[in-house]
Amino acid sequence: MILATRHGDREYRAAGEWGTEHIIPSPISSAYGSPETLPAVGAAIRLITGTIASLPLCFYSGELADRKKHEDAWQYQLLEYPNDEVSGFTFLADVVSSLESCGNAFIFKSRMPRQRQIGALSTLHPARMTVRRDQNTNELVYELWNGRETIRIPRRDVLHIRGDTLGGGDIGYSPIQVHRLTLNNMQAQEQFQGRHYQNDARPGVALLFPHGVNKEQADRWGQAWDARHAGPANRGRTAVLGGGGTIQTFPLSLEDQQFVESQHFSVEEVARMFGVPKALLEEGDQKTAEEESLRFLKFCLLPRMNRIEDALKADPDLFGPDQPLYPEFEPDEFLKGDAVSMATVAHEKVQSGIWLVDEARAKEGLPPLPDGAGQIPQLTPVGGAPNPTPPQE
Repeated sequence: MILATRHGDREYRAAGEWGTEHIIPSPISSAYGSPETLPAVGAAIRLITGTIASLPLCFYSGELADRKKHEDAWQYQLLEYPNDEVSGFTFLADVVSSLESCGNAFIFKSRMPRQRQIGALSTLHPARMTVRRDQNTNELVYELWNGRETIRIPRRDVLHIRGDTLGGGDIGYSPIQVHRLTLNNMQAQEQFQGRHYQNDARPGVALLFPHGVNKEQADRWGQAWDARHAGPANRGRTAVLGGGGTIQTFPLSLEDQQFVESQHFSVEEVARMFGVPKALLEEGDQKTAEEESLRFLKFCLLPRMNRIEDALKADPDLFGPDQPLYPEFEPDEFLKGDAVSMATVAHEKVQSGIWLVDEARAKEGLPPLPDGAGQIPQLTPVGGAPNPTPPQE
């Protein structure tokens, strides 16, 4: 049976035939529209999505001193060019935005003919997916509604990245679903305020005339005032008023003040929901935003990046337990400061022996020094005393 739902037309069967099912919820809509239309919500999702998608996703083997990057791995090329239609950035952005808006991301793995290796990756819209457990085997079953019928996708062909859950489960929930009541209240308040300002008949200024001025004369003065001062182009023009009239302006009302305050409250609430520093969601002190970038990385981005890394690593077709390679985002680009700070850090790393000179030059796109001079550890501070000679036994 086909039923029309807020997630699109879906195929429904008897519970005994399907077993336990979960329709992946799309961003919760209400009479006020989708919460993503709230400026703070859209800004939070774009900030998280764009930042993670812009970070390099690299592949390594080994740990600590044995750690080695593998840019020639086939997984690197696959994630760099997932399919013929999207770039690596767009692919990761689709994955992250699916997690943030619907709490789940689904990746379809296209296999090369007569080979086990994956040839392409593409994201499936989470609002079209159904996750259920077979009542006989208790195995997860993935089904996709393609607009005409429900198609069952083999489990081995789907990489499901689950978002946060409430006590565990087969599907995740995004902050939009968890905080839907608060977001709907914000939308209701925004629509009410919009209608209030559209229907507000309160003037910005009043012209007061003595009793000797009749209505027709007052109307002519009012029309002359509007012709000279109405509109942004006439802002600041000198006021000329006759007939003994005076001008009275209206201060910012209590309702207007509460509206301004409510906008700041909405930003604070959305920042808490998504774990994004408030300073990054509004125009303010850029210095404060830079100071909170590290907290943004540690408490907001890293858990999300680890979720994606672990899901890729656990997939047997991409890596699996027997594969020495593992994926990892590189946040160095995100942590870059100003040129002076970066030069100071590089200098200290070279002088402490953490980097070789050639390694520091390579990060700036410069060639190695001739005759291997850049391979000698620089353990003596420039302009300082040499390291003390160890005592002879």
